[in-house]
Amino acid sequence: MGRQIAFRFGEKGLANPKVLGGKGAGLAELAKLGIPVPPGFSVTTGVWRAYWQHDCLPKRVASQMRWQMAALERATGRRFGCASAPLLVSVRSGAPVSMPGMMDTVLNLGLNEQTVAELAKSVGCRAAWDCYRRFLQLYGSVVLAVPRKCFEEVVDDHKLAVNLFEDSELPAATWQSVCEQFHKLIQDKTNGQSVPSCPWQQLTQATTAVLRSWDNPRAREYRRVHKIADSLGTAVNVQTMVFGNVGDDSGTGVVFSRNCSTGAPGLWGEFLSNAQGEDVVAGTSTPLPVDRMKEWNPAVYSQLAEIVKLLEDRRKHTVDVEFTVERGKLYILQVRAAKLTPEAAITIATHFVWEQLITKEEALKRVSAEELTAVEDKTFAPLKLAEAVGTRLIARGLPASPGAAVGKVVLSSEAAVSAASRGEQVILVRPDTSPDDLSGMIAACAIVTATGGATSHAAVVARGLGKPAVTNCGMVNVREGETVSVDGASGVVVSGEVERAGSTLKKEINIFLRWQATRDRESYQPKLCFGAFSQKANYNQMINEFYLTDAMAREAAGSKLSAKANQLKNEVHKDVAERMAMYLVVAIGGELRHLVSWKRKEQGVTELLTEYKIQLSGPRNAAQVASIESLRSMSTSRHVRFLELAAMVFERCFAGSFGGMPWANIARAALQFLTGKLNMTVFTDHAFDLQHNSGRVFGKHSMLTGEGSITERQLEGKKHATGVDELIPLGIGCHNRWSPKVLALCRAGREHGIWSSFYIDRMRSC
Repeated sequence: MGRQIAFRFGEKGLANPKVLGGKGAGLAELAKLGIPVPPGFSVTTGVWRAYWQHDCLPKRVASQMRWQMAALERATGRRFGCASAPLLVSVRSGAPVSMPGMMDTVLNLGLNEQTVAELAKSVGCRAAWDCYRRFLQLYGSVVLAVPRKCFEEVVDDHKLAVNLFEDSELPAATWQSVCEQFHKLIQDKTNGQSVPSCPWQQLTQATTAVLRSWDNPRAREYRRVHKIADSLGTAVNVQTMVFGNVGDDSGTGVVFSRNCSTGAPGLWGEFLSNAQGEDVVAGTSTPLPVDRMKEWNPAVYSQLAEIVKLLEDRRKHTVDVEFTVERGKLYILQVRAAKLTPEAAITIATHFVWEQLITKEEALKRVSAEELTAVEDKTFAPLKLAEAVGTRLIARGLPASPGAAVGKVVLSSEAAVSAASRGEQVILVRPDTSPDDLSGMIAACAIVTATGGATSHAAVVARGLGKPAVTNCGMVNVREGETVSVDGASGVVVSGEVERAGSTLKKEINIFLRWQATRDRESYQPKLCFGAFSQKANYNQMINEFYLTDAMAREAAGSKLSAKANQLKNEVHKDVAERMAMYLVVAIGGELRHLVSWKRKEQGVTELLTEYKIQLSGPRNAAQVASIESLRSMSTSRHVRFLELAAMVFERCFAGSFGGMPWANIARAALQFLTGKLNMTVFTDHAFDLQHNSGRVFGKHSMLTGEGSITERQLEGKKHATGVDELIPLGIGCHNRWSPKVLALCRAGREHGIWSSFYIDRMRSC
């Protein structure tokens, strides 16, 4: 039958997200810890690869799924496909990298007209028919491609007919009528197809549909934005159903070990009583804060808090936990790393250091440059915002994702994409959002929804995108094209534009920024690299690679190549900076020989002559060699003193076409690099533009050679280039030579779709 491709949760020896997917690996971890998890199994990501290669499921999938279903039957005492004590399962996706809401799920699989009647004996008629309508709705939309809104319209019509508006209020007879109409709807929309009554056919078709959902438009767009490789694929997780919709002592929810919006400690999240999990994340119902569970069921709340704390301590990351309570018994359905706003990421990293969960070095690695930039973005001026709230308030809701944005209202994702393509700033306002709205959420600068909570689709995706969001606003009375201001931190929407102000960073963020500044100062000690004096380098190539690696690191941020691009940038920038610093010192040693004779007794000149062996007159090369040999045996502090003296002497003791302010500026640039006042990137960019008395600083020693006319084109061209795709052809036209590492990263970035320049094939390795 070939190698094993389906593994029970907690099965010994395997918990690899690349094989089981992130969800499957998390469930395996939970099961091994003895945490209450509904039994189930994961079909590996290798099956996805085989499916996409051959357009069908491998033969061994059916047999291995039957073995695993038999194990579930033994564990639960229920039978899959049997009218008596039926076993129901969920079929979910599970990518190796979290992609919340982007792929498909089928719940309550195993139901048909016979098993729903049997299920009613154990969970009640209302809950049984509610489960059946959920199954038909998900199966019809996911497997048979019937538009979701068609099912929602049927449910809305029935609610109006009985004048009830919450799913939990509808009686069994209403849900039974909904199911009958769902069957008819599916047949009408699919030219006579129907949901199979055989649970095994349901399982096979649902598994195939979940595998297909890896390539749906919203999943492709999410991977593009978050730079996730298309080749990872998805696992399939089959799990025994537990029911949060069987009464007021049951429920479902999503919790986080810390506040994912602000980073504040303590359990944070939402739950709904008498509901299933999709009700919370879909945003179609407004859940309660998780703290209300203390009143609802104190014992379950305490157990949940203990489990979440255990998982955070083990993982040393903020965790996102989905749970269901069935008749007072808690089940954990999923654990994963939480999506955090930039403010929360920095705050939590700081708290983890204080709590001795991680070191400062680990904390600094967890926060990206983009998050640091985002947390310092401007917010609304507090007094101006308060004034606007008092006079121009449109809506107030839950602060789902912090930040401030001003834009024109659009009421659909299509309108958001269209307006953004014209360069307009837009605010997407929706009753609620679904994964199909992803393109509009990406295009918008903020999201506002009438329903949903802090863990709804709108909130989670907005935080992942780093955009402000306000949810649960109720009816938002706005017109298409109206300008509004959205404050995600306070959860208000006001008419017109509010004046912005600099953000006030809280204590944790200020402390983190100090840690980073200290790390940056201590991580690199600038020095003169005397080995470069005897090496040859081409400054045209240095300019090419300096700016290209900088652009590649910026554009690769968040992708699989991010670490490699940043490492290469640091290597290139360090090498170029040290070569430029050494070159400037060499050039200074040669220029000092032109010191005018009547100034030789000025302050500083004597020290240069005696301590640093500066030669007066004679060939330039000899003077350069003499000064370098004297500096070679000295400490960096003595090198700093040399440059201080040189800057002072150039300014005071030179006349005519030698020395003077241009050379004083050259000496001060090298001095600022050695003393850490200019980092290697800023120093190098500055050094490329330095001028001596007759042109650019280059051309004073053979350690750096090149063509001045090319240099002018390079430095002028880089001012207008917007990124990698414009810098590569510029570099090809200006000394087309590249180091093997730079060339390899250019090609890798094109393969990953980060940049697309077809000029890469014309780049030549030096």
